[in-house]
Amino acid sequence: MKSNSRLEQLLERGEFVVTSEIGPPMSADPEVIKHKCEALAGSADAFNITDNQTAVSR
Repeated sequence: MKSNSRLEQLLERGEFVVTSEIGPPMSADPEVIKHKCEALAGSADAFNITDNQTAVSR
């Protein structure tokens, strides 16, 4: 399955990529996440927004 995402294109070209994990906001407002991603633009090629940041594996 192809997503045609920027990340997929970089990986297909064999380029080194940097991803960044972003903690979820306290609210459901998507603008908070958008602002965090924009602040990190140019520092990472893709972002992962965690769904349970304080989870502990046992």
